[in-house]
Amino acid sequence: LVEKCQGPAYVRLTRQNLPDLSGLMQKTGAKWEATKITKLRDATAGAKKIVAFASGAGTAEAIKAADLLEGSGRSLAVYNVHSLKPFDEAGVIQAVAGADLAISVEDHSVIGGLGSCVAEALAQLDRHPKLVKFGVQDLFGESGEPDELYDQHGISGKKIAESLKKI
Repeated sequence: LVEKCQGPAYVRLTRQNLPDLSGLMQKTGAKWEATKITKLRDATAGAKKIVAFASGAGTAEAIKAADLLEGSGRSLAVYNVHSLKPFDEAGVIQAVAGADLAISVEDHSVIGGLGSCVAEALAQLDRHPKLVKFGVQDLFGESGEPDELYDQHGISGKKIAESLKKI
């Protein structure tokens, strides 16, 4: 995508190793498209449907949360959002059809990031599910190991699942 971009482009890389998501894409039959969200996991029929829009390392945490929620009466459909501009508003709108709740998961500030993009897409609808943004709240940055920081800021798979069980 960056090779074809005419003008400025931004690529954000993580410092930790992340799992390969291609196996999940094969399960859902999804194909990667440069400016489209990618479905990695379907929600289980008969459970409360929660749609997770995740980016970067938050995607792996959303998958962990989905695994932890199995059998709880809640099920997480997980979408990888690898582009914020251009943003796939149509994909978000389509993904939330029939959802009881939508969440965004990002490993940085919830201000002006993925959650804000999802909120803008949902605002176009007359009716939409509530959106909960998981990410670093309006705080100064900290240093530490990713797993520790994700737990501290409520964006580890475990903390996301715990929060969703309370909602």
